[in-house]
Amino acid sequence: MIVNDNDNLYYDAKDIKGIASRYTNNPELGDGYVGENEKIQGYSVGLDFTMSTQHMFGIPERSNTLSLNVTHYDKPYRLFNQDKAPHFGDNSAEYGSVPYIMGHSAELDESVAWMNSAETFVFINEAHAGERLNAAFISEGNALEFYLLASQGAPKKLQKKLSELTGYVAMPPIHSLGFHFSKWENVTATDIVTRSHDFDHHNYPVDVFWFDIEYSQKKQYTEFDYQNFNQKDVMLMNDVIAHAKRRFVVIVDPHIRASEEFHVYNEGLEKQHRVQKQGDIENIFVRDPAGKDPWVGNCWPGESVWFDFLNENAAQWWGDLLHPSTFIGTNYLYGIWNDMNEPSVFKSGSLEEIEQLGMPMNNTHILKDGSLVQHRWVHNAYGALQQRATWNGLHKRDKGQQRPFVLSRSFFFGSQRYGAIWTGDNTASYDDVPLALNSILADGIAGIVFAGADVPGFNKVPDDDIFVQFYQLAAYFPFFRAHAGKFN
Repeated sequence: MIVNDNDNLYYDAKDIKGIASRYTNNPELGDGYVGENEKIQGYSVGLDFTMSTQHMFGIPERSNTLSLNVTHYDKPYRLFNQDKAPHFGDNSAEYGSVPYIMGHSAELDESVAWMNSAETFVFINEAHAGERLNAAFISEGNALEFYLLASQGAPKKLQKKLSELTGYVAMPPIHSLGFHFSKWENVTATDIVTRSHDFDHHNYPVDVFWFDIEYSQKKQYTEFDYQNFNQKDVMLMNDVIAHAKRRFVVIVDPHIRASEEFHVYNEGLEKQHRVQKQGDIENIFVRDPAGKDPWVGNCWPGESVWFDFLNENAAQWWGDLLHPSTFIGTNYLYGIWNDMNEPSVFKSGSLEEIEQLGMPMNNTHILKDGSLVQHRWVHNAYGALQQRATWNGLHKRDKGQQRPFVLSRSFFFGSQRYGAIWTGDNTASYDDVPLALNSILADGIAGIVFAGADVPGFNKVPDDDIFVQFYQLAAYFPFFRAHAGKFN
C-alpha cells in the first residue's frame, strides 16, 4: 500500500469565533455563557491510499453493488448518517457509516480504517495505469487518525485484525437469532397475547414480538400508553410471553418529548440547569450552537430535545431510565430498539410532513469534563453512542446475568460490540432484495456482522413472489425480522 500516492494529504484549519471551548456555569453570566474571545478551530482532513488490487469493498452503509465502483472526481461515496428512504442503489449516504475500505486480490488483502466520525467523502480511482486502485478520504474535521491492515492471501486474518482494533462481535442472546415479528401499528397488550396464541395455533415459529412507537404514551418512550397497555394487561402479557419462552423488543428513540407532562424532560432539565461540579458536568440534552439552551427540533412527539450521549453522565442516566423502576411494566424479557438515531429530525412533527432535515452541525455537546464539541465532529458516531448507552443500561438492569439485545438503525466503528443493526426503511420490490444482501455483506466486511433487513419490505405491499423471495433469502440473514410500515 502506498500512502499519499496522489499527494492528497490535506489539513485546512479555520477559526470559528463565538463558540466557547469549555462549558461555563457562572451564575453571574448565565448557564452555558459563551465568551466573546473564545473560539474553536474548524478544519478538514484528507489523505489517499493506493492498494495493490483492482477490487475494493466496504465503506457501508450503502445500497449499491458489493464491489465498490470507480467514482472519478464527481461522484464520491458519502458517509453521513441520515434518515433516507427509499433506497436508490447509488453512492449516497444512508443510516450508518463505517469508514473502512478493503482491497482484495489473490495474493494480498489490505485495508484502511479511517477513524473519523465527521462527514466523510471517499473517492475511488484507477492508479498506476489501471493496475491498482486509489482511495482518497476527506473528512470535515477531527484528527488525522487511520490504521493500515494487511494479510497475505487470507481475508479472514484481515477481519481478525479489524476485530482486534474495533472490538469483537458480542455473543448475541440465543432468542435474537430466531424469527422476530414487528409491525408499525396501533396495538394493545391484549393484541400481543392473541398474536402469540395465533402463532402457536398455526405452528409457526416466532421468538420475539416488537413494539413500535405506538406503544408509548404520547410518544413518551419508557412510558406505556395508559389505555392500550394498562398495568393489569401488561402483567398478563408478560406472563403469557414468558410461559411461551418468547421475548419482547420495545423502541426507545433518542428524541425526548419537550413537554412538562413528561418526567424525563423535566428531570433532564433539572439535572442540566443545576450548579455543576467542575469536571463532573451533567449535560443531558444536546444544546444549541451558543451552548446555552437545549436545542429543540421536531420528531414523532412534536417538539423534542435530544440526549447528549457524548456526556458520560447523560449516557449513564439514559441507561438507568431502562430499569423497571422507571420503565414501569418491563423486566428481563425486554430488549431495546434504538431508531431515528442518525439523529433524524423532521421539518415538522406531523405525519403529513416528515421531511428529514437532521440536526444542525453546529449544535453543542458538552463532555463530562466541560469540553465543548460541535455536533459536526461526532455526527456519524451519535447512534453508536446511544446503542452503547442502551447496552450498558440493560446489562446493569439484569445485573450482568443475561446478554442484552439492542437493535440500532445508525452505527459506526465498534457498533458490533453492542448488538445488531438493520438496513432501515426498505421497499417490498425486486430491486431491494439484492440491495439488502449487498448492504448486509458490506456491513460484515466492515465488522458489523449482526445485520438484517425489514422483511418483506417496510414500504409498499409485496406481491406473492416478492413475499416468498424475501423470506427465503432473509432466513439466512444473521438478523431475521419481519417489519412493515403503518400503512402497508
